[in-house]
Amino acid sequence: MKINPQNLSQFIGKEKIIKALKIGIKAAVNSEKSLDHILLYGPPGVGKTSLAHAISYELKSQIKIIQGANINHISDLMGVISSLKKGDVLFIDEIHAINNKIAEILYPVLEHKIIDLIVGKNLNKRTIRIPLPNFTVVAATTNLGDITKALEERFGYVFYLDEYTPKELTLIVKSVAKKMELTLQKEDIREIVDSSRGIPRNTVRILKRVKDYSLAYEKAPIKEIIKECGFLYKGLNSVDIKYLTSLKENCYSLTSISYRINVDEKTIVNKIEPYLYSNSWISKNNKGRYLTEEGKELLKELMNQFR
Repeated sequence: MKINPQNLSQFIGKEKIIKALKIGIKAAVNSEKSLDHILLYGPPGVGKTSLAHAISYELKSQIKIIQGANINHISDLMGVISSLKKGDVLFIDEIHAINNKIAEILYPVLEHKIIDLIVGKNLNKRTIRIPLPNFTVVAATTNLGDITKALEERFGYVFYLDEYTPKELTLIVKSVAKKMELTLQKEDIREIVDSSRGIPRNTVRILKRVKDYSLAYEKAPIKEIIKECGFLYKGLNSVDIKYLTSLKENCYSLTSISYRINVDEKTIVNKIEPYLYSNSWISKNNKGRYLTEEGKELLKELMNQFR
């Protein structure tokens, strides 16, 4: 059973991005040229990998996949590039993980479809220029700020895939549920959407557990399944709630919060706070982080919910 979209027309949401890609792909096919390289950035789970596969499908091409963290030497890059054929798509996931030396090697690959290899040593050192077939690189990253400007500028398209709206997630729930042959009530759909944190990957994870329950038992208790997936209330997990509770009485610095909830600062900044900020539940000033009025109301709801 294929849950992910197979082509651009099946891709839910991000209409402007999909429209731009359809135009670019049609122009590339009609002119018999390769599609400009594409850089996708945004939080984990918003469909960057699915979009890369859909692009490959639309181009009627093969897709080769490599993780940025696995490209440590030029030989790692050559291993995948040498296997590319005309029209192929090379998907580099988490491209921010490559080092600057590899990034510099990528510049002519992206811009001129060539790769320069240095062979020999000392006085015998020379550069061999290898032409490459026309292909398209689709790269994805969760950390655009870690990519050099020079590398970013080599991409013809740079798209930001942000969190999905409740309306978009509702469409995803209905689409995936249909593929899974699940029957959901309106209240069930709302509960799943509210718990997904705007991330389709979370939506699919919940629906997979719902499917498991439906196969094992006659009725699937949606609220209990969502909690088993780690989402306790409005998409919050236990650590999120611990964070919010730590701000109940006062404003605290990041270091103080880290000490109070026993979570390292990097995890707080990168994993916990983005969702809380996006919902306006927390804010910060020169004294530290604090609960907004919306955050205080949420905390009251949480206290009543788990009383």
